[in-house]
Amino acid sequence: MFRVFTYRKSYKYDDVLQSLVKSYNDSKHRSIGMAPSKVTPDLEPQIFKKLYGYTIKNSKVSLNKGDVVRISKANKSFRRGYLPGWSDEVFTVSKAYSSHPTTFELQDLKSEAIKGRFYAEELQKISKRSDNYWLIEKVLKTKGRGRKKEYYVKWKGFDNRFNSWVKAAWMK
Repeated sequence: MFRVFTYRKSYKYDDVLQSLVKSYNDSKHRSIGMAPSKVTPDLEPQIFKKLYGYTIKNSKVSLNKGDVVRISKANKSFRRGYLPGWSDEVFTVSKAYSSHPTTFELQDLKSEAIKGRFYAEELQKISKRSDNYWLIEKVLKTKGRGRKKEYYVKWKGFDNRFNSWVKAAWMK
């Protein structure tokens, strides 16, 4: 690059930038033993081993698509507490990305996607089946009498989208 500046007696590089980048990418590099333009995804592990002396092992995916998980709550580092460190709301894993480290996309129980990706350390796999009991935070409304009595309830740890009518006979 400096040879071009010296030859032209100018620091203007707009018109020669493309040719400089092309020649740089097409020339053989000592560290990787080939031109960067010749590198393919198949050669990446070999080049990584040549540069760093070890290979990256594929980490085992601890969660699979469809697993039910909780998200860790934001806690201050090294603080003790008596409250649970995990959310009450549960989510399902919708997609796992084999990045380094592995990340996951989640969706709620109504199949609505949650923004962002989560690390495995932020998720806790639980064995909550659909026939298990869920905690009720508050009874909002009632309707009916006798055997047809129903309650409109807010579920603990879930937002208002999950509020629903529950038969009185189902509640314990």
